[in-house]
Amino acid sequence: MALSKHKREVYRRKIESFWLDFSHNKIGFFGLIIVIGIVIIAITAPLLTPYTPRTLLEQKERLATTYAVPAWFTIFPQFSDYCPTVKITPDLNGITIINQSGPIETNLDKLNINLTLTESSSREASITLDLGKFNYPYSSPPSFQIRVNYTLFYNRTGTGLKTYFIIKNYTTYPTWEYFINPNEVEIKIGTFYPPPQKYMTSNKTENELELNSVHASSQIFNFSRIEAAPADPASLIFPEKGIYGIQVKFEFFNTTTKGTNAQLYLREVHLDIWGNAHGILGTNFLGGDVWTELVYGARISLIVGILAALAATTLGITYGVISGYLGGFVDEFLMRIVDVLLCIPILPILLVLMRYFKPNVYYIVVLIAIFGWQGLSRVIRSRVLSLKEMAFIESAKASGASDSYLIVRHLIPNVLPIAMSAMVLAVPGAIITEASLTFLGFGDLNTPTWGRILYYAYQQHGLEKWWVWVPPGLAICLLCLGFVFMGHAIDEIVNPRLRRRR
Repeated sequence: MALSKHKREVYRRKIESFWLDFSHNKIGFFGLIIVIGIVIIAITAPLLTPYTPRTLLEQKERLATTYAVPAWFTIFPQFSDYCPTVKITPDLNGITIINQSGPIETNLDKLNINLTLTESSSREASITLDLGKFNYPYSSPPSFQIRVNYTLFYNRTGTGLKTYFIIKNYTTYPTWEYFINPNEVEIKIGTFYPPPQKYMTSNKTENELELNSVHASSQIFNFSRIEAAPADPASLIFPEKGIYGIQVKFEFFNTTTKGTNAQLYLREVHLDIWGNAHGILGTNFLGGDVWTELVYGARISLIVGILAALAATTLGITYGVISGYLGGFVDEFLMRIVDVLLCIPILPILLVLMRYFKPNVYYIVVLIAIFGWQGLSRVIRSRVLSLKEMAFIESAKASGASDSYLIVRHLIPNVLPIAMSAMVLAVPGAIITEASLTFLGFGDLNTPTWGRILYYAYQQHGLEKWWVWVPPGLAICLLCLGFVFMGHAIDEIVNPRLRRRR
């Protein structure tokens, strides 16, 4: 039902008067600026970062090494030699054959390798391909975490395959002999052995194996160490900036007593040399972008805080108005329920319920709302007890107004100013409760929240890396402080006992 012109004018004047009082409250206005700033960050999160946060169902690409420092740390002398991630995509059209042995036929135009091993021929064959050179432009070595992704189609009958990726150093001469061949100055960084059993993959026929890093984590090859190598051999592999190369070696071997054949198609290769400096806030224990987690976490904190406070305030208003208006036995009974609920320790109950049910952000909102309305209901009840004795309520009753009309048109509008300040002050409590539950491991770890950043920082030994956990901690404090400032300013305006003359 549309409001009349007179009522619209009344509400307009009330809003203008409220805004005039609020804008002159410096603390409240400062809190509003803080909240608006975080809301803008939450809304524009896709524009502030090119990445999206990881979930348990969708593992995101590693961007740098574990706990990489923020990129701006390099302005300090102790971090000046830290380098970002280097990504290399060799041009497969320029592949050349280094050497080969055994009955192998190749067609480099189609990146096709054919092989036939008979009983009379050699039981082994191999071919080494040069994928080209690349420039490593940094004078300092990265943290030694390298990933090679490649797409390979491999049709075979009774033939096994070993795949080696080799990094060659064309600039300096590494000397660590256990994993370096000094004659060729090359470093083997990993191997892969496809099992001999048959495969069935999507859109593929039997006996055809697709190694595609996009579809399964087992097809992503992480070489975070080299056999018999020191803890961090990066200083030997990339001792300084210069020219390096990447090669791939395929070794075929007969797995049966009969003749075998194989056909191999190499489609793409990507080499990621993960750096130890990245982005605005560095990376977490999985090499993910902390800044991305932070800006997307603002959305969840705002949603949880506002929805939980709104639901709790609605429950508190409804419960308090009904209790205060009806009075008598109903009032006593409803208030005793509130007294019992106020005596129950909330956090242990929330922990039990979150462990019993599957963690979910909206489930957390419901639980916070259920246990967060009791205090407000007592305040609303006391206000209703005084309002229903006033002359305008008696006049409305004498005019034949129903109970529902009195509650909706007179009582609730008169308690809304008190409820509004209480709702704003309830938002920080809901935000901190959600962050506490997630930090303790009882929240929704599949959703990017500030509490989840703190949880993983604690669980994965990241507390020494202050750039990981300090930003979400400060963000929680700043957002809660903004709502507290706003709540106290609103309380001063709407509460007659706290209202001050300008």
